[in-house]
Amino acid sequence: MTRMEIIGRLCWSERYLPNKYSSSINEAYNLLNNGSLNEASRVLEKLPTVETLMEELVERLKGKSVYKTVKLIISEQKVDDVFLAKGLSSLITHAIIEMNSRPEYLSVVKVLVERLNSVVFGIQ
Repeated sequence: MTRMEIIGRLCWSERYLPNKYSSSINEAYNLLNNGSLNEASRVLEKLPTVETLMEELVERLKGKSVYKTVKLIISEQKVDDVFLAKGLSSLITHAIIEMNSRPEYLSVVKVLVERLNSVVFGIQ
């Protein structure tokens, strides 16, 4: 990772990841400040990303009625906007439920809400 990528990842991690990751975030900051970019990158690569969290969430939904809908909306298949909005809304609900045990899912909720807003405001 470049210095700017590390800084961006640190800012994202600090904002969206809960306290249980703060020691790793602080370690990466210290490594960055000391000029150890490779080591800082290695520390940050161990932290979850919104993509990995989304994958985990979808995996946790296997066997639930929403799973089929979720698989459709995250695939590249074309679905109508109303169906997409309903699917995103369901996914947001499940992500919020999962936040009880995984507070870092807040990052997933925020990404999904932004997507839902753009879909809903585009419906005519």
